[in-house]
Amino acid sequence: TFVQLVLSVETTAIFSPEAFLEIFTPCNSAGDKRFLDVLEVENLIWDTFKRFNEFESFKKQLYNRKVSIYWMRFSQIKEEFKELFFNGMKENLKNINNSEYEEDFLDNLSHRNKEIYKNVLKSKTPIELELSMENYKLKEENKKLKKQNKKILNSNSWKITKPLRSIKHKI
Repeated sequence: TFVQLVLSVETTAIFSPEAFLEIFTPCNSAGDKRFLDVLEVENLIWDTFKRFNEFESFKKQLYNRKVSIYWMRFSQIKEEFKELFFNGMKENLKNINNSEYEEDFLDNLSHRNKEIYKNVLKSKTPIELELSMENYKLKEENKKLKKQNKKILNSNSWKITKPLRSIKHKI
């Protein structure tokens, strides 16, 4: 395969890890049963990197890619295939959870991907996963708004206009 060919070449300096992995992002956007292929393709990519002793060099990208592409495909798949995809995704992530990679996996995941991973493992249904992720999204947005609010309340313009705000309330 192409992955094996590239990994077996002595010098692959023309590929950044991101560009290399981008080659293997499926372009299909139909949302049909073919989306299930990504579950196996990601495992094959990991196996190939391990076989060529390159897994350690690319592990952060590989870990994050697996979770993010699973989430992307889960979000895009048609409703009729969602349960099937959810079960396959959960099974693959459970295998990581029960392996020697788990701690390393969690240490290398982005904050968002860590949340996806944890929510997939604890969810019993696709709907529960979607609601958990929506809750996560709202919490992150709330944190961001609180941070913005704090910044505004501590700004010079807010302090300078304080007398004007108190006049308005007295009228």
